[in-house]
Amino acid sequence: MTFSGATDAGSGISTSASELLRAEATYTASSDTCGSFGSFSKVAAGPTSPYSDASAADNKCYQYEYKASDNVGNTTTSGASGTVKVDTTAPTLTGISSTNGDGILATGDVLTLTFSEQIAASSVPGSGTMTQSRAGNEAAKLAITGITSETWSTGSSAYQEKNTSSVFNETAAVNGATVTVTVGSNVSGAGNPKAGASSAVTGVVNSGVTDLAGNAASSSSFSITAKLW
Repeated sequence: MTFSGATDAGSGISTSASELLRAEATYTASSDTCGSFGSFSKVAAGPTSPYSDASAADNKCYQYEYKASDNVGNTTTSGASGTVKVDTTAPTLTGISSTNGDGILATGDVLTLTFSEQIAASSVPGSGTMTQSRAGNEAAKLAITGITSETWSTGSSAYQEKNTSSVFNETAAVNGATVTVTVGSNVSGAGNPKAGASSAVTGVVNSGVTDLAGNAASSSSFSITAKLW
């Protein structure tokens, strides 16, 4: 952070006696909000600008004040700085749901992906394609442009005609911690992919998807029970 030092035409400023003060609150990434701030306390003595706060912690909000002192002990304190939000945690996919209740994919259906925190809208492509395929006795697999870097595989209760692949146009929109994917027209393939009862959905979220702080989505495998279609 940067701050402007004080001036004193009389005795002059004592840099070593000046202090940087800090107040903190809890940061909630899912809503991008800060809790109530506590009182200001000294975080550094004799700070110089720019200053790096090495003790700042993840999932915290901070505000800063600069307390200047002259060479005869007079002090003055600046107003509080703007709020600094610290978020170093990668967003993870926590849920998947579909508007479709009968297990048949149709134009206009919406697939909703819920993340652990708010997602940067600029990190999710607004349009692309969605592919569901099945080879032999394998479970059906689903891929969404720019949102999954690898396919998701549904569990054994999901089905589609063997050795088929269907591609659909899709549009995506971000609202806070949710990404909604709306199914468009059929581009190619066997038509409407189908699914049975809720089952395990596994895969990897594309690391191009980021939270508001720019943290890339976790590339670790996820497993969620959901009925996709």
